[in-house]
Amino acid sequence: MGVTTTIIANRAGDEIDVQNSKLPVVDTVVYEILEGNRYFYNQSKTFTNAEVADYVIEVGDNCIRFVFDLSSTASGFTFATYEDVTVAEDGTELTILNSNRESSNTSDCTLRLGATVTAITDEVVIRTGAVGTDGSPVARLAGTVDAQHELVLKPNKKYLIRITNLATANTINVNIGWLEAC
Repeated sequence: MGVTTTIIANRAGDEIDVQNSKLPVVDTVVYEILEGNRYFYNQSKTFTNAEVADYVIEVGDNCIRFVFDLSSTASGFTFATYEDVTVAEDGTELTILNSNRESSNTSDCTLRLGATVTAITDEVVIRTGAVGTDGSPVARLAGTVDAQHELVLKPNKKYLIRITNLATANTINVNIGWLEAC
């Protein structure tokens, strides 16, 4: 999969370099950040033995291009992502940030931690994994943030990332990001 680019023309300050036959070109993700369409959430969460954390992404009226990564500082953990889960409207609503700190755009999605998941039965399992206790933090990385592993999430659906700590004290870094431009 190659790098996707977007040609930007006819914007204030953008001009075609006629002498060298060049157009201003920028990576699509960078373009979406500049337009204020990329959002993220980061957290380093301390877990107790066998603690489970449920992150629920409630997608708004438009699909999103979604990526995440998880890593631990000490012990192992498992994770699973599910599509179209049934959850209560509770838990803590998390603060979503725009990657373009100058943009006034706000996300059409809601992200919650600790929402009551009422059923995981026939939901689609999108991705699962187990991360061991050995190795450096890089070796304990789950998920990925590159475009080759990006998921396009359906509009008006709820998605669950369930993280289960496998050992005693552990800190798990949760990085979630998405583009609201499908």
